[in-house]
Amino acid sequence: MKCLGCDREYDFGKGEVICFTCPCKATMFYDPLTFKPTFPVSFWIALHKNKDLPHIDYYVGKSNHISEEKRLMIQLLKEKGSVWSWECEECKEKVVKRMLMELDSNLYPFSVHPELYQLITQEATK
Repeated sequence: MKCLGCDREYDFGKGEVICFTCPCKATMFYDPLTFKPTFPVSFWIALHKNKDLPHIDYYVGKSNHISEEKRLMIQLLKEKGSVWSWECEECKEKVVKRMLMELDSNLYPFSVHPELYQLITQEATK
């Protein structure tokens, strides 16, 4: 399996339930041979109960990695009403400040999504 957020490879074993968050903060993975994604239970519960989906970055992380699989998943999540956490007025300030702290402390080992990076840069210069 590979992380949809950063493309890191993992060996979870076949046919097992996955409950894992990649260091890039993604919770979605895919089979690199079939490109079939694995969806967290939260995705199915939200759809089944007609609730709002978590933010896009909950599923695909905050890294700047780009792939066709990730692009298509972001498109699907947007069609289902999900938004990036930094686009959410309720969460934006917390997300930017936390990410700035994580970057300053070297706790996030990836390059950050460009839109989030721009907001972090603006916050750092205040």
